Amino acid sequence: MKKLTRLFFVFIFIIACIALFASCGKVSKGLLYAKAGEGTCFVDGLGECKDTKIIIPEKNEKGETVTAIYMSMNSFMDCSHVTELILPETLRWFNYNYYTMTREMPNLKFNEYENGKYLGTKDNPYFALIKSEDTYSEDVTIHPDTKVIGYKAFDSKLKLKTAIIPEGIQYIGSGAFTSCSNLININIPSSVIAMSEGTFWGCTALESVTIPGTLKNVCSHMFVDCTALETVIIEEGIETIGYGAFSGCTALKNVILPKGVKTVSISAFDDCTSLTEIAFADGLETIGSNAFGRCSNLQKISIPSTVTYLGRNAFDECVKLKYNEYGNAKYLGNEENPYVALIQPLSTSVMRVTIAETTTAIKDAAFMNCSNIKEIEIPEGVVHIGQDVFYGCTNLTTLTMPSTLKRIYYWAFKDCSSLLYVTYNGTIEQWKAMPKEDRHAGWAEGTTFKIIRCSDGNLNIKEDYR
Repeated sequence: MKKLTRLFFVFIFIIACIALFASCGKVSKGLLYAKAGEGTCFVDGLGECKDTKIIIPEKNEKGETVTAIYMSMNSFMDCSHVTELILPETLRWFNYNYYTMTREMPNLKFNEYENGKYLGTKDNPYFALIKSEDTYSEDVTIHPDTKVIGYKAFDSKLKLKTAIIPEGIQYIGSGAFTSCSNLININIPSSVIAMSEGTFWGCTALESVTIPGTLKNVCSHMFVDCTALETVIIEEGIETIGYGAFSGCTALKNVILPKGVKTVSISAFDDCTSLTEIAFADGLETIGSNAFGRCSNLQKISIPSTVTYLGRNAFDECVKLKYNEYGNAKYLGNEENPYVALIQPLSTSVMRVTIAETTTAIKDAAFMNCSNIKEIEIPEGVVHIGQDVFYGCTNLTTLTMPSTLKRIYYWAFKDCSSLLYVTYNGTIEQWKAMPKEDRHAGWAEGTTFKIIRCSDGNLNIKEDYR
């Protein structure tokens, strides 16, 4: 009898172990997902899931990799039943306000380390730093196993002076160090793959920073209003300077962008009033609208011949910037080619402009309302005719465009009401294949010309679109 009893308890123990083992591999069902990108998704709410222990899978039911948790105001309301949240190893971003989370999930348990609140994966309890609750320390210690720093994790830590981010951190969330107004020293380790927007916005004491090439992109608004920032070292590997990345960095004096940077985005260095010089390496293609607007002390800039697009007001209010002149127009360029980018004519009243043969870019709205110009020949090598470039050139009658042209942006020739003779040096097939933007209105709205003369024949405008 005793033997049977022992066998019975052994059997029960084995069943319990099997059940426990099975539950360890179980993931929560019924969660809401939204598509994030090609083959990826993010968690957007609990949906029909009633689990107290939420285990987020690495892939959803469609096979898309779960890379983020973006919790909107309503998607996680009244989740007082949730006590545990287990993250997937594939997680990159945790974008949810800590205080909203603790209000809607009051029973959620965090893992703690050095006054930091963490959520973990199955094997790493310190995978994501959600919030630092250390209000008074001048420095912080992040757990060495952490991979993700969450949304506004250190927001407004006014005493914080030094933040040592350990090697191994891969993703730093939106606004992670926003308004840490006494932060002087910050390191970004080479293990960091991506950072979300506004990471150091308003860190007004930050003086220098090195941006590792592993990031690829300097994120939007990364250093906005870092008014003490004087030195920025951007390592090779960076490809894009994001929207408004250094806007309002009024102490920044010079910037060297390494080889590999292809895009300087809209307002990237706007209002950097101490900036005197900037150098670009070959490979740069795009300088966005207002990229260097209000850089009132900018005197020297070297633009490589690889630049093909220059946005509106790219150098607006750069009153000390020295231009090169040719054929009644102002240019920026480099020592070998001073005429890379046509900025604007000498005045809107000029009657004729000869564009330099070595020009590769014409700034958006460059000839806007130049109502006296009658003829324009755009040289081979120019790739884009940008937004509003010839808008309102009401006396323009003759236009020649190069075969190198790859795109015409919206309103490029709007209200060129006298335009009659349009020549394109490429073929009819090339013209038809070329993108011509029609946002708001067609690229040639307000014109009446009917024929485009191509290298292999004439094209009736009715066969194309304006």
